[in-house]
Amino acid sequence: MPFYRYWALDVHNQTRKGELNADNDTHIQHKLKLYNLRPLTIKRMHILSCESFTDIDRFDICLSIAELLKAGVPLAETLKAIHHDQRTKKRRILCKSFEEGLRYGEGMNAFKSHDFFDDVALLSLLQTEKTGDLTHSFETLAHYYLKRHALRNEWLRMIRYPIFLGIMLLILIGILGHFILPNLEHLIPHTSRGIAFHSFQWFTQHLHTLTVCLFSLFSLTFFWRRFLYRIPIIYRCRMGAFWDSLAFCLSHDIPLLSAIDLSKMNIPYSMRTPINTLCHYLHNGKSLSVAFALIPHMPNTLYSLIALAEKTGDIIKIIIHFSEMEKTFKENLIKKLISWTQPLLILIMGLVVLWILNATIVPLYDSLADFTD
Repeated sequence: MPFYRYWALDVHNQTRKGELNADNDTHIQHKLKLYNLRPLTIKRMHILSCESFTDIDRFDICLSIAELLKAGVPLAETLKAIHHDQRTKKRRILCKSFEEGLRYGEGMNAFKSHDFFDDVALLSLLQTEKTGDLTHSFETLAHYYLKRHALRNEWLRMIRYPIFLGIMLLILIGILGHFILPNLEHLIPHTSRGIAFHSFQWFTQHLHTLTVCLFSLFSLTFFWRRFLYRIPIIYRCRMGAFWDSLAFCLSHDIPLLSAIDLSKMNIPYSMRTPINTLCHYLHNGKSLSVAFALIPHMPNTLYSLIALAEKTGDIIKIIIHFSEMEKTFKENLIKKLISWTQPLLILIMGLVVLWILNATIVPLYDSLADFTD
């Protein structure tokens, strides 16, 4: 979204300067008129894509706002202080635009004009504006984004190691096959060439085809994710984002149906079928436990907890408790996968190195030994 720097006259004919975001030049002029400002000069500055912001950026800004609000600083002054304290230009521009919106009376809607916060965060801020407890809202938002960032980093750390090791092995085999193996073929007699040598020679000759097939399979899995999400473990871990968002919405007094509609936006479209079915049953007047019981592939623990919550009347705490259980399950699962993946990959790498030695060095050593004799 483009950002503009403007110079305008207010109702007291005093010159004001600031930065605002708008879709185009007409939109920025309309915005200034709504703020009772008469534009003098409008200069287009930057096009800031909020997709370039990460969850750690959101965490830093929310935590900084919460800390200053806790110290008793008003929200507008808080954003002004954070604006001067930011290290990167895109953060300074963003905080400045938030400050401008608050200065001209937009309230929490000042955060709505950007894609920086998702719908879950925006609705929680609008709900909290009614109660006035903004400090708690920004603190919970900071922890929400931190948890999402930590989980994503764990998954990336688990995937990054096998990909890096596989690419390194392919490069190693390619170098040996194209630069070293042709020179060794003249030194190794046919009698010393075993199965390992011939298999390594075939592998290096078809390395390009095998690499293309491997990357095509990986790309197909990455872009055609609905088949990947059919794996029960991956499906359950991906659904954890839904339960985290649902617990966050319910803790901010957002109605259940609205919270479910917002939370399902955090999961892929192909996984929303059971959630849509749940909303349909709830709209038809069925109880929450009955609606969950009619949906296939729902955890039995959740159904038992929901049935207990309907008896006690405290559904919010039960869903928050289930969200924490799912978080613990995901963390333990990732730790187990990492603890098994790394030794297995080291073993595979050792076997590949042994295969290369048996294909090249051992026949060469045997041929040299025969030559010495």
